[in-house]
Amino acid sequence: MNQSSYYPESWVAFKVVQASDEVIYKIFASWAGGYISSDSWRINSGVTDIKQVNNDLHIRGYSGSVYNCNKESYGYLTGYNHSVLKRFMDRIESETEATVHVFNDVDEFLADFESNVEKTIT
Repeated sequence: MNQSSYYPESWVAFKVVQASDEVIYKIFASWAGGYISSDSWRINSGVTDIKQVNNDLHIRGYSGSVYNCNKESYGYLTGYNHSVLKRFMDRIESETEATVHVFNDVDEFLADFESNVEKTIT
């Protein structure tokens, strides 16, 4: 099992609702590039557990990786990273019978996750 930790500069949460009504929550993590590097991004394997520590959320995925996400950095994607997320969502919806919903803010994500997943946020 992967034990990697990631500290995104910005992030958004989304859920994929499959035709069978199975719901998978995912994190799109992003980092802005600079003068000699380009923007980068990662999508986690799916959220299994969330631990809140002060203003941070430690979000564990199916692979064991932990995304350490500051609540205040939610939603601030660069234009490039936003377009990557949009293409990813469009592809899911066009190639499967699933629908994708990006949460407007952290509170909406946490409330939805808590109401649909047996594990609670600690």
